[in-house]
Amino acid sequence: MQTLTIALRLVIVLATFAHARAGVSTETAFSGEYIKAIMLKTADWQLANPKHNPLSWTNGTLYAGLFAAWDVTKSQHLHDAMMEIGRKHSWMPYKRWYHADDIAVCQMYADLFRQENKREMIQPTVEVLEKLIANPYPSKGSVDIIKWWWCDALFMAPPTMVKTGLAIGNKEFLSKSDEYFQQCYNLLYDREEHLFARDKNYLARKDGKDRREANGKKIFWSRGNGWVMGGLARVLGELPADYPKRPFYENLFKEMAARIISLQQTDGMWRASLLDPEAYPGGEVSGTGFFCYALAWGINAGVLDAKATLPAVQKAWIGLLKCVSSDGRIGWVQPIGASPRDNFGTESWEVYGTGAFLLAASEIIKLPPSPGPIATPSAGGQPVVGKNKVAKNKAPQTSLNNQAIDGYKGIWFTLGQFNKYGDKYSGGLATYTAKHIPLAIYSPQVRKTFFVYGGIAPGRKSSAEIAQRDYKTSAYGNYLVCMAGCYDHDTNTVSKPTVVHDKNGVFDPHDNPSLAMDEEGYLWVFVSGRGRGRPGFIYKSVKPNDVSAFEMILKDEMTYPQPKYVPGKGFLHLFTKYTGVRLLYFNTSADGRNWTAHRQLAAIKRPEDKKGGHYQISGQLGEKIAFFFNWHPNGNVDKRTNIYYLQSTDFGKTWTKVDGTSVATPVTNVDSPSLVREFFSKGQNVYIKDMAFDKNGNPAALYVSGTGHSPGPENGLKDWQIIHWDGRAWVNHKITTSDHNYDTGSLWISGDKWTVVAPTENSPQKWGGGGEIVMWQSTDNAHTWTRAKQITSNSPRNHNYIRKVVNGVAPFMYFWADGRPDEPSISQMYFGDEEGNVWTLPYDMVDDRTVAPKKWSGNPDRR
Repeated sequence: MQTLTIALRLVIVLATFAHARAGVSTETAFSGEYIKAIMLKTADWQLANPKHNPLSWTNGTLYAGLFAAWDVTKSQHLHDAMMEIGRKHSWMPYKRWYHADDIAVCQMYADLFRQENKREMIQPTVEVLEKLIANPYPSKGSVDIIKWWWCDALFMAPPTMVKTGLAIGNKEFLSKSDEYFQQCYNLLYDREEHLFARDKNYLARKDGKDRREANGKKIFWSRGNGWVMGGLARVLGELPADYPKRPFYENLFKEMAARIISLQQTDGMWRASLLDPEAYPGGEVSGTGFFCYALAWGINAGVLDAKATLPAVQKAWIGLLKCVSSDGRIGWVQPIGASPRDNFGTESWEVYGTGAFLLAASEIIKLPPSPGPIATPSAGGQPVVGKNKVAKNKAPQTSLNNQAIDGYKGIWFTLGQFNKYGDKYSGGLATYTAKHIPLAIYSPQVRKTFFVYGGIAPGRKSSAEIAQRDYKTSAYGNYLVCMAGCYDHDTNTVSKPTVVHDKNGVFDPHDNPSLAMDEEGYLWVFVSGRGRGRPGFIYKSVKPNDVSAFEMILKDEMTYPQPKYVPGKGFLHLFTKYTGVRLLYFNTSADGRNWTAHRQLAAIKRPEDKKGGHYQISGQLGEKIAFFFNWHPNGNVDKRTNIYYLQSTDFGKTWTKVDGTSVATPVTNVDSPSLVREFFSKGQNVYIKDMAFDKNGNPAALYVSGTGHSPGPENGLKDWQIIHWDGRAWVNHKITTSDHNYDTGSLWISGDKWTVVAPTENSPQKWGGGGEIVMWQSTDNAHTWTRAKQITSNSPRNHNYIRKVVNGVAPFMYFWADGRPDEPSISQMYFGDEEGNVWTLPYDMVDDRTVAPKKWSGNPDRR
């Protein structure tokens, strides 16, 4: 089945193409009359809402846009406003003569000077530039610092020096600008990525300890590179055709333009971090505005190929228009900072965002007529602003921590990596990922099952609003809250679930929680983060055996948390860090508050690899803590392969093979003694799903293998298999097949009975993640398997991520969520027993009374 039906695609495209608030058609959006009107509207709003010192770099960027808006509209009040700014401040730069930021306002002075030809308008700028050239940059100790050591400076200073130099005929201003620009280029330009690092703190280091994004990629800031592109456009727009350094600037501009176009997202916008858009789901206006401006200028100036560039420009302009409110305020601007940030939205505005928008508009209006249909954002991805009118966001949203939510509502998510047969993974991901272990624990002392999951807070916007039908998309799952619930086995009821941690707008179930329980019955919730920019958290319940309130204990760098509690010793925590790219670590704590340092467990790299990567699936049998893990060649998660195994029986002091032979950690070699089964030479991917111990305490892993990471018939069906230590050797047996790498289930071993519950029936949404759930059983140590029962059928939505309960007892032995993988949907949650009976957790709970989950009768909710 294709990712989206034709009807849905049409709905999404129509919704995406329309101006979110003003209802402007695509054709109107590119008309000169409309562009002039929106320029004046946004400029007037910004002038009426001043911010920061009038001479700061923030306003210098705005003034560049104001002059461009005046140049297009010839609006007298804009001209008067700029002249008033100059006269009021005696045409002075800001405070620091040596700092590029403080001469950004001088671009407007130079432009106005060329209109008015009054020397007093340019003289203070000339004097500052002369002082800049005559004096070295203030040094720190014995270190001489280059003049422009941060990439944003290439927008602030070079246009000022070039404009001023040409205006008064001083060629030294141009040659010195070339010199300082070249120094910055030599320091910060990445010749492999064709992007600028923000400053030297973001350069790749030989020791491997450089800053990285959550996905292991280098950090390249959208706005910083946008300013570079904007600065290049403004410099090239001034330089004569025969200027000696012009070829350097043109080549750099073209090289960066090609790279920037390749990083544009499906909604037409660029994300705050160019190489890790998934971690920064909201489109960012200041970066997008500068890219749109620079690329459009490149077309108009004949520097860039119009056929190759115009579609990106058109999509960017449509994306930018979605961020303009009805009163002219421009939202979705990342706040001031020196690195990518998330958690900004419709109410986040800044003067430099307006400046970038005005610059973009000033070139959009000059574009030649489109030779064909106007390029528009695709149906995929996460458009910045959809038709959702749920949350007005007039003020910062208060935290929902320790508040009850009116029902068990799972988060719906799309990764947005589509091919014609579907998404890499998407759907209801409340119990995602398989690497969050465990999610549920049964307490025999109180006869309750405690569980955590990724839920939603209806009516709240995240940074992932999706342009869809006329329904309210936030009600379908894009505001993540990490939830805790409780099922009472004596009363067969659940109470309202509690928000443990409000993710404050993050739309990513990679941040889902995991669970541990100590000897006293206190619940410990480990909330996943992603990299250093999005840390994880550890929470403890205020009362034992109670999910009504939690206190935050610790903030730490951790992803895919897998806590294990060993009575009498404390916590051993297995987790991942995005340190080139996904490497395995652990640490320990006697009390959950004071933790040892992170110790690395696995970091396999071949000699030719620059990066490593692993995912692990762990289990616990008394004091034995074990995990199976795979390997990502050169850090490529889409080529995950091989299966390895390690265990510890002494609280992490030593790690061994299954036979007790010690293994040095971290594991760094592909052919490590910990290797259990090799798949790499066969070109096969391996997705480990679960592990368990047999009646003799021997480990077994449930996994899915196959070729290719994309769904569809070209990569074929995937094999569900068991690999098991039989006491003498690792043996492997096939169970069945299904159609998606991210189909995920659980494994139980009780005496001679082995059970797998997994979505192995490829319906209702074929080739999508999940399906109908089937119970498979074996009574001969996993050699042969019988299809014992189809647990779900005739479902409206695929079921996925079936997760077992630690020490689970009927009826709550495993739980999961459903959701359509091919379009946004509600995500209902369920639990089941060893007989394959299913109960539905209540989606809506109107008051504080406990509710008995309904046994599924075969007529599921079809909302």
